[in-house]
Amino acid sequence: MKNFFRVLLVGLFLLGSKSAMADTLQFVFSDQPGYPFQFKVNGSNTITNLMCLDMDRRVTYNEKWNVDITGIPLDNSLTSTQYRADALIFSQLGGGYSNAELQYAAWSIFDMADVATTLSGTANAKTMSTVLTIDQLAWQRAQDQVLIKSGFFSAFSLYLPTTDTTGWTAGTPQRYIGAAAAAVTPEPGTIALMITGVLCMGCAVLYRRRFSDVMAGNLA
Repeated sequence: MKNFFRVLLVGLFLLGSKSAMADTLQFVFSDQPGYPFQFKVNGSNTITNLMCLDMDRRVTYNEKWNVDITGIPLDNSLTSTQYRADALIFSQLGGGYSNAELQYAAWSIFDMADVATTLSGTANAKTMSTVLTIDQLAWQRAQDQVLIKSGFFSAFSLYLPTTDTTGWTAGTPQRYIGAAAAAVTPEPGTIALMITGVLCMGCAVLYRRRFSDVMAGNLA
């Protein structure tokens, strides 16, 4: 019996570890080419609004893919600084800039050439000028060590596609940023299935132990 409970405890521990990881992102809606992009996380019916970081990638409605939900990195590498700049841009939603201006600014942190091409011409000159202003300010603040150590960036989460291409239908899904992610509870059916598997594994260990004892002549 001790082995059974050991297996059960280990299995439940692994189940808890798995539950703490948000695994899937499903794109459900966007009524404009920019923020907000609406998603379901791990099949939840709650809609999560995110900002896109990659203008040169494409996803399709109802496409679902695996993601790593992580905090904003605080080291001094180029990519980490870019993520912090995008977090700063995202933090300005509802402020003095339009959603479109902020979305283009977020895109241009990683895809400046694509944004410059899209906003070329006199009709978009004002928007492009605003985008460059936003980016310059974001870059400066993203390297501010006082801000980095203040805990400001803990208010945001990155949604980064994994290398597992399951569910991808239109190339590599974009990276997204949003408010700090709350723990997402798996669907009840998924939990029940996993618990059943853990119990079956424990029963198998118990049965094997009993069978071994019978073969050894240790049981009446």
